[in-house]
Amino acid sequence: MLLEIESKKKLFDQVIKSSEGDTFFLVAKIEDEVIGTISFSPSSNDIIKLNLKQINNVGELGSLYVLPSYQGRGIASALIHVLLEHLHRKGIQQFCLDSGYRLAQRRWLRKFGTPYKIIEEYWGKDNHHMIWLCRVRDYIESSDVKAFHMYERVIKDSSINLTTNVDFNAIVVYVIKGKDLSNQDVLQ
Repeated sequence: MLLEIESKKKLFDQVIKSSEGDTFFLVAKIEDEVIGTISFSPSSNDIIKLNLKQINNVGELGSLYVLPSYQGRGIASALIHVLLEHLHRKGIQQFCLDSGYRLAQRRWLRKFGTPYKIIEEYWGKDNHHMIWLCRVRDYIESSDVKAFHMYERVIKDSSINLTTNVDFNAIVVYVIKGKDLSNQDVLQ
């Protein structure tokens, strides 16, 4: 787990220092506190080295983290929804994601269904690596009604100070190349 955290920190630093590249982050903030992140980037080395031809050129959803005190409130779902809306508007048709963590795998199985590929014992005995290949439109079209109710729940949560007329993207700040772009129409 520590190695993954360090690799994500390194990725974030590279994105901020680079003026080019295909990686970007979305950050959920409440007031001045960052409460969650998600990224989209070219496929990771873990996926590329498996030589899964259908996935090698597909971007990867990753770096999805929510502070423990905000988990279970729809923040991760909000980040995923906003990211997928952005990919849809950009004409990106597919994304992939992977996980070797059992808890994350259970959540991804519920959200994204059967993995495209399971590599048995990739991380050791009984620790499998799962990779999903998903069509963006499947999750945009099916999630609009769910997203509306999820955002209602997030907005009504008394520990999150948002008004009820906040739109779906209210808690998501767009961070691209290290700049806070939340006041601009960045992802249109």
